[in-house]
Amino acid sequence: MSSPLFQQFIDYFPTVELPVTLTLDSHRDFEEVNVLLPAAMSAAFISSEEEMPGEEFTEYLPCFRLPGDQEFISLVYWKATLLRHDFIIATYTKSGIPISRQVIAGTSSDGKTIVKKVATLQPDDSIDVIASHQEADHIPFDPSQTQELNYELMPNGFIALLNENQ
Repeated sequence: MSSPLFQQFIDYFPTVELPVTLTLDSHRDFEEVNVLLPAAMSAAFISSEEEMPGEEFTEYLPCFRLPGDQEFISLVYWKATLLRHDFIIATYTKSGIPISRQVIAGTSSDGKTIVKKVATLQPDDSIDVIASHQEADHIPFDPSQTQELNYELMPNGFIALLNENQ
């Protein structure tokens, strides 16, 4: 049984039909239909789990809830920080306890390397990710620096990396 606060939290995430593809600009589509999570909601269910020092200007945008009647709840949100914009899939028990989370799409940089990820969430609980790694001072795209990652939502709610092919 979920708590009233957790129910309010998941109500920010509309259920979608799969497959869904998350590109580097998908957050713009979600900004048109969803509102940023209030600080109390992100503090209760997201930021306490992953906040890093110096990320006081972090924003969380709810994207969607995965369909299904599993024993867990799967949500995707967009996290915006300085030099990093991530789409994250997170799973919770029905009472709101975090189970697992994984960055599946977005853009990040450490000043030397730029990493870009695009993901497709499939109806069979698989998540296909294409990630590119590019030197910040090397403008032309190099396809040899691309890798494929395959994740799966396990029946217990954990997000497992199945393989990592280069």
